This record gives sequence, C-alpha cells and structure tokens, in this order.
Amino acid sequence: GSIGRSECLRIYEPPFEFIEIGEVELGISDEMINQLLYATWYGGALKFAMTADDFPDLKEAAQYGIADMQIAVDMLLPPMVTDCFADRKFRMQIGDVHIKASFVMLEQPLVLDAYASASAELLIDVVNTPTGPELAFGIWDLEVAQIEIETVTGGLSNAKAALTELLQDTILPVFFEALA
Repeated sequence: GSIGRSECLRIYEPPFEFIEIGEVELGISDEMINQLLYATWYGGALKFAMTADDFPDLKEAAQYGIADMQIAVDMLLPPMVTDCFADRKFRMQIGDVHIKASFVMLEQPLVLDAYASASAELLIDVVNTPTGPELAFGIWDLEVAQIEIETVTGGLSNAKAALTELLQDTILPVFFEALA
C-alpha cells in the first residue's frame, strides 16, 4: 500500500524543541527510525516463518476450527513511521505484506496467498529495567488492518469472502501486534 504523507506538505514546520526536564535528553527523528527499519527490511529480517505457537493470543481461531497453522511472511516494502496526520500522532505503517498460509479449518486443509497492510498508533517509551533504562516500542492502537486474499486452494476455496472477514477481524490484528 501507499504511505499517506498529505499532512506533511506544510509550508512551515516548527523546529523540534526539547521539553527540558532532565539533565540529558535525546531526540531521534522519524527519518532515523525509518532508516533503521529500512536496514532491517533490506537485510531480510522481515521475511520469516510463523506457526500458531507464535500467536499466544490467538484463542479465537480454535472456535473456528483452525489448526496446524504455518505462515510464511515476506514484507515487500519496509515498514515506516510517520506523524503525517492531522492529529500529529506517531504511527507505524506496514504495506504489502505477502502472506502464504497453510492451515486446517473445519477439518479441511487450506492454502492461501494474501497481501496485508496496517496502520497503527505507535508507542515509544523509556522503560526502567533491572539493567537500566531501555527504549521500548509497541502498538498502542491498531487503526487499519486489511487483507486481500489472492488465491485459496483446498476444501473451502469457495468461501473467500468469509475467510477474508475471519482473517481481517480475528487473526490479522493479533498478527500485527505480534510483529510489534
């Protein structure tokens, strides 16, 4: 998917200012974070395999008879962070995630090929740990999560619309939160 930057087309952007409450403060631009994300993507770290064990919060899948899930993920574009929105909240956008999944649903083996995208409010915080403060990233609010199933093979291949709704509403939010 295309990344929305329409709110960044301003003529005047106010300069960054520290809040000046600590002796030492650090500012990191979103472009530096995007360069780190790009390097991670370019290095191949965002092409990986997942199983049901990687989704501890995926209890809803069992009620739909989903089992033996194997997922191959390939992010075709690097994720990026931006605050180019009217509310200026920091968000992570992930587009063109190729997902090849095989699983059993209602005792029918299925293989699907899909593309997903998401946009979520990003949480960046400093967390005190026993070894000292650490920078923590997480998803605060998953605002958009969409999936488009290209092909489905197997016993329920005619149920593409139902599979899309199930994956988009149940599995996709858990998947993107697991990535965070």
